[in-house]
Amino acid sequence: MIAIEKLKELVIQEYDLRHLKSNTRYKALDKVIQYIQRYHNGDSSCLSIDKSDFTKRFEECTDSKSCAAKSAINELYNQFNKLKNSIVDERIEVITCDEFESSKTDEKLDNLMNPKYYRNVGALNKMDIPESKGVYAIRIIDINAMPNDFAQMLKDRNHNLLYIGISKSSLRQRLWEEELHLKRPATFFRSIGAILGYMPPKGSLKNSSRNYRFSQKDEIAIIRWMEKNLLVNFITLDCNIDKVEDYLIKTYKPIINISKNPCKSSVLVKLRDKCVEFGRGN
Repeated sequence: MIAIEKLKELVIQEYDLRHLKSNTRYKALDKVIQYIQRYHNGDSSCLSIDKSDFTKRFEECTDSKSCAAKSAINELYNQFNKLKNSIVDERIEVITCDEFESSKTDEKLDNLMNPKYYRNVGALNKMDIPESKGVYAIRIIDINAMPNDFAQMLKDRNHNLLYIGISKSSLRQRLWEEELHLKRPATFFRSIGAILGYMPPKGSLKNSSRNYRFSQKDEIAIIRWMEKNLLVNFITLDCNIDKVEDYLIKTYKPIINISKNPCKSSVLVKLRDKCVEFGRGN
């Protein structure tokens, strides 16, 4: 993630180089930075959204429509894009391997995250998903379909991304059978169930297991909810899958990923713990 303070420093340097120093410009820049820190947890990735959308939300939240603020936003976007382009080589070094040219891998990741390639879970067929290693991503169609705490998290992060996952053997097995239909215990399915307020049957968990399951009736209800509300996309990938997963989670901070997530949800952790305790009969 590009540090927001670094971007601020670069904008000030640009103002100085262009002889645009003024208290008005500096105060406007501070106001935009404070907005990002308050409403986006200081995450500069909010500058990835359309600039006009960002400006509109900034003006709505701060009741500020000054030309100086618009100039600051414009320069923040310029510096953000320059820095983002400068770290492409570092990104490729992390995720590439002998079987793939770096540009091909980079293209695959861009396709994975591009919203236009996602498909509704209800329209997806098991045979659409390959039996290959790969990475998958899950989004929600309408963030307001989530309970309030989680809808707000998505609003704060300016995306509808719920989860990033990997399969080191078969995407079909992991995504279709486990995550979307719970043929075996799966992290995403259990988390969605907990978020929606479902609980496993009391006392159904034995020993120290945390792999709770819901009743058959509740599992069917969760599956139907996912078919109606969720979108998925996936790519095949043969190598460095763990590094790719790590990169994507740290970059996009999906709200249902807990492991590796610098902004993991404490609310979700508590809900999952509650399911475990209830499943153990406590």
